[in-house]
Amino acid sequence: FDLADPFAVCRYRDDFLWLLERYVDIAFANAEEVRLLFQEQDLQTCISRLATLVPVCAVKDGARGSYVVNRGRISHVPAHKVEVHDATGAGDTYAAGFLYGLITADAPVGLNGCPDVSCMGDEPVIEAGRIASWLASKIITRHGAQLHPEEVAGVRAELAAGKHRF
Repeated sequence: FDLADPFAVCRYRDDFLWLLERYVDIAFANAEEVRLLFQEQDLQTCISRLATLVPVCAVKDGARGSYVVNRGRISHVPAHKVEVHDATGAGDTYAAGFLYGLITADAPVGLNGCPDVSCMGDEPVIEAGRIASWLASKIITRHGAQLHPEEVAGVRAELAAGKHRF
């Protein structure tokens, strides 16, 4: 579940909280959205509160990196330092990278064939955050919301070589 944007959080705050508490296994938000959701300015407090509702979540904080949570345990993932040209698509790319990281992790798999977040260790979640941060850094260095098709093979090779790790 992605909190989507500040307007949506303000308009549907109670509905979002209800959904998060009952039906969401993985949540994405940025710092502004989670502050609005919990009507609180302290980001760490907001992340801790989100962690009580959702087993796995990621909160993006721009150039300061992101925070990934696995069953209440919060880890910071540094941002890749790049020159930002356009942030369009960065959040969606982050989410895609995070989900890719979870799917490809050496982690327990549930009956539906997807990663079982209820018993996943911290390292697959942190690694998913690293992949997500790295992929988002690739998008923000360009104008537009996606990679050019001819770049995809190179990005895959860099990912396989561990370029997403510091």
